[in-house]
Amino acid sequence: MTLYLERKKSTIQEIKSALPYVSSITFDNNKIQIRVENQKGIWGFGERFDSLDQTGKIRVNKVYEKFTNQGENTYIPVPFAMLSDFGIFINTEEIFNFSSRKIDSSIIITLDLPSSDEEVFFFVGKPSYQIKNYLLLRANLLFHLIGVLVLG
Repeated sequence: MTLYLERKKSTIQEIKSALPYVSSITFDNNKIQIRVENQKGIWGFGERFDSLDQTGKIRVNKVYEKFTNQGENTYIPVPFAMLSDFGIFINTEEIFNFSSRKIDSSIIITLDLPSSDEEVFFFVGKPSYQIKNYLLLRANLLFHLIGVLVLG
C-alpha cells in the first residue's frame, strides 16, 4: 500500500503527525483502521440517499444497477470521504468496504481494500481544501490516462 500526504509519498508516522485529530492509525495487509477524535461526521463515498453522514455505516464502493430507492447502495460510488479536518481518497477501481463506528467522542474508521497495491491519499484541511485537492488529483490522473491512451 502506498500512502500519500497531499500528493507526497509519506510514511505512517508522517501522516499521523499531520492529522491532529487522529489518535491512532494502523495498517495490516489490506486493512486500514483510523481512530479520530472530535469530528462532526464522515461525508462522501458517492451519491447516497439514505444518509449524508456516513458515521456508523457500512459502505461498499461498488456500482449497483438500480435506478431509484437504492437505500444504502449507490450507482455512483466515489472512493473519497471527508471529515471536518481531513479527507481520504482511495485510488482504486476495485470494490472495497468502508465501515465506521462511534465510541464516545471517537470515530473508528475501517477500510478493507482489495489489495496491498492501492494508493491512499490524505488531504489535511477544511472541506473546501479537501475537495479542491481531490479534484486536482483526479484531473492529473485523468490527463495522465489521456496522455497514455493518445501517445501510447
